Amino acid sequence: MTIPCARAADVSAYVDGELAGDALAEFERHLAACATCAALASRLQQLATDFRMLPEPQLGFDLAALIDERLAREQSRAKTPRAPRWQPWRILPQALAGLASAGAGVMMGVLVIGAPAGAIGQPALMAVFDPIPPGGVCLATPACPAAGPMQ
Repeated sequence: MTIPCARAADVSAYVDGELAGDALAEFERHLAACATCAALASRLQQLATDFRMLPEPQLGFDLAALIDERLAREQSRAKTPRAPRWQPWRILPQALAGLASAGAGVMMGVLVIGAPAGAIGQPALMAVFDPIPPGGVCLATPACPAAGPMQ
């Protein structure tokens, strides 16, 4: 909707009684000269009159009392500090993971330390750490102490 008069936005303030003093006198002079604003002011005044004639709605209960009661309950609940409750199930996954990690570490330690002395040096168990890849040819005897002398 286009507004043909630049002062049409002031009509609502005039009808609501928000203009005073010089602003009111100036706008009343404008209303006398501008037919668009005068017609708009007349329609808004008629609308305000129609709204005043409507019956006032009755709720049937006191809404303010209900709101006050709920607010008081919320404020009293907020004022009473609660001690944090211990909730062991929240740390259960971390505790189980820690126990599993510790158990795996103990088991590997027992396997390495508790194994017989010859078991640790066997090439089959320690082949992962060999400098020569599996299937590789050992050309120099000192580089291959586990293979023994070349034949």
